[in-house]
Amino acid sequence: TTRGMGSADSHGNCDGVVYSNCTLYGASPSGKNIALLNCTIHGRPPELFADGAAVYGYEVLGGVFRIHNCTLISHGNNQSFGLIHLVANSIQHDLLVDIRDLTIQSWSPNATSPRILTVNLGPDDKPQRVDIAIDGLVWKSWTEGRPHTVVSLVGLRSIVGKGSVAIDNVSIPGGTEFVDGQNVANFAIPMRLPRQTGSVRATTQASRVV
Repeated sequence: TTRGMGSADSHGNCDGVVYSNCTLYGASPSGKNIALLNCTIHGRPPELFADGAAVYGYEVLGGVFRIHNCTLISHGNNQSFGLIHLVANSIQHDLLVDIRDLTIQSWSPNATSPRILTVNLGPDDKPQRVDIAIDGLVWKSWTEGRPHTVVSLVGLRSIVGKGSVAIDNVSIPGGTEFVDGQNVANFAIPMRLPRQTGSVRATTQASRVV
């Protein structure tokens, strides 16, 4: 809609909502223990919302937030909110974001620094855990060669001692950053990230020491 509400709209009072084998034009799932399974989800229209976010959960309260075997299609820049944006600044229970076998089709030539998942942790400290697990990701992007990010932790809240990130089995554009964050202290949380390999071409003057 013109207000950015997705076709799968649930609120913070919902628990155990599952969308399975659906084609969705924007998804706004919120609450506790929410699942998107085997779905194709189109992002918000970029002529109305430049980010083109496909999943926007604005009242995430905790539990397990599952996105399994889904395809996300976006023509937005995927910057301010990313393709998946979860607002977790009011969580009341431990939160596990569980993403498996996700295919991303990001087709905007204007995306300068696209992101897949942003989690808004909020400004205030809370006792609940926030854990993120991604296993199986294929990211097809129009703008390969520009900065890309898989997980972005937004907000000043620290989850040191009560959070983790695990990313496995990915096929993503070269130069992609796995994790970034607003509070640099959160880089101290346990992380399991794929091994990265690559090469760089350098031209130097003749010398025995380079």
